[in-house]
Amino acid sequence: MTVRAFFSMLLCGSGVGIANAQLPTVDISMVPLQDGRLEVRMRPDLAFDGLFASLVFTVQWQASSSSIVDGFTTAPPYDDVGMYPSFSNTTYEDGGYTYAVFTAFGFSPLSAVGASWVADQEFVLGHVDLIGSNLGFQLINDDWTAANNADYYVSLNGEGRTGVIYGGVTTLTPEINSITSGVRVLPNPTEQESLFTFMLPNAGSLSMEVIDAAGKLVVQRTVPVSAGLNTLVLDARSLAAGTYQVRIMAPDYKSTSPWVITRP
Repeated sequence: MTVRAFFSMLLCGSGVGIANAQLPTVDISMVPLQDGRLEVRMRPDLAFDGLFASLVFTVQWQASSSSIVDGFTTAPPYDDVGMYPSFSNTTYEDGGYTYAVFTAFGFSPLSAVGASWVADQEFVLGHVDLIGSNLGFQLINDDWTAANNADYYVSLNGEGRTGVIYGGVTTLTPEINSITSGVRVLPNPTEQESLFTFMLPNAGSLSMEVIDAAGKLVVQRTVPVSAGLNTLVLDARSLAAGTYQVRIMAPDYKSTSPWVITRP
């Protein structure tokens, strides 16, 4: 049974009235915090104080990353209305990515706890808790989520009111979309992981090499890439402290970037 069908049955069985007029659509975004969490924000286009009935969203990150999703902490007042996104400690891998699907059902209207949404104003739903770096994560609708009933979905008063996912891959800088050449490496220096972001003129196969100060090849990866903005995560925890050179070679593109690894 799908999330939509389950909640429709729940409403019918409980006798909850459904008012469909003037319901907002709700967009969703996710941003990294300095404390290592991922903050999930939502944005309605109209005021609302009814039943935040159900929610589905999927978090995606590279399967090569050592980071682990460790649950979700709901922010007030959404904890008071029962909106607890959960992924049941189960993740899925497909096409080089890991997916965590979060679902939640609310059981009290916002007005019951004296809360309401303001049109076009973001609110914080809560935080994805992680073990490891919070770089390289994104909310996603793609072929995998479509095939697994995991596309972003919002129901208000029992009616689907899904908006859009805004924002992109989680970084610690708002300048990511301004990259036109070269490679942006964040964080650098690092003790754990770094996110390498770059623009490619053509799709194809990319080779990434990490070379130590003695000229030794210590890491080599080959991955498929698309034209436009691409992001790769490199894990520093298996490497010694020092300065490395990271070579990226793709169709009609070559770049070498310094990468500094530190230890406490």
